[in-house]
Amino acid sequence: FEQKNLEFQQATDTTNLKLQFLQESFTAITQTDIDAVKNGSEMWGLLEKNVFQHTETLRERRIYFESNRAEIQKYAKENNLNTIDLNTAYTGTYNQNIIFKSYLKHVLFDNEEKMKSVNNSIIFEETNAPKNRFDRAVNENYNFDYTQTDAIQNNIDNNLDTRTQEALDRLSENITKKGIRVKKNAIMIVSDISNKKIIISQNGKIIDEISPIVFSKKGIGNKAGSQKTPTGSFIIKGRGKRALHRENNVTGYFLHMAGIENSNSNAYARGIGIHGMPTNDAGIANDGTTTHGCIGMTNENIQKLYNLMRGKQTFVETIK
Repeated sequence: FEQKNLEFQQATDTTNLKLQFLQESFTAITQTDIDAVKNGSEMWGLLEKNVFQHTETLRERRIYFESNRAEIQKYAKENNLNTIDLNTAYTGTYNQNIIFKSYLKHVLFDNEEKMKSVNNSIIFEETNAPKNRFDRAVNENYNFDYTQTDAIQNNIDNNLDTRTQEALDRLSENITKKGIRVKKNAIMIVSDISNKKIIISQNGKIIDEISPIVFSKKGIGNKAGSQKTPTGSFIIKGRGKRALHRENNVTGYFLHMAGIENSNSNAYARGIGIHGMPTNDAGIANDGTTTHGCIGMTNENIQKLYNLMRGKQTFVETIK
């Protein structure tokens, strides 16, 4: 690090601070990474790439947040930040994220003496000021935004079991990896094959649960023509009204599912979706009722689900 730092012709205390932070905080950054850096801007790129190496996903942020909870709580109180959401586990609520981002920014940049040279540096124009670049890296590159995480369930307030919470975490991570922007009031659904139910959430709250649900009796799989139910993360891409295919046990509404993972990317082409069935709850619960790979429920329940999702972005995580 010292050798590379000498190569910066216009090195400032700010650059030294960045190098020091990288050296102390991110052991995964190799000497090869450092040697490839040619200027201050590239150093910022390296910093932004790695600053959330352990906080890029909701699960990783939760681990980091919980392991530093005492220090974060102290910082929040000293700076008169709203600490009400710090009394529960980290779930990515709006207030928790405000506190978390403020704390990380404090760790990185709160050394006014060393930052005085910023205004005299070409690479740190107003839009490139360290704190502004930090915010862009957080909100744009890593989707560290309350609209991305408010839909994640609070397993304390909602009494969520670990199985469902982990499913919602995976769904959030896959949405982020796919680069999909989650809209406010989006619907998140966990489709649980083993327990024959779906759990519906919105803005961090469980809003409904529907059971019993039926899946393919041929098992789980993604192969075209297999008539098996695919698992993983999906987005609802279309809502058919009154699809009637009684020979395939399809009645009522049909909600088309598109896979957002490589393993289930053919779901839409396979005609996978959520639909009504010509039976009642007793019939759905009967082992003889099946689908051709879809998620089936009574016409009454598909109507209820359709009304809940109407006009809203909707994602589904199907688990075994």
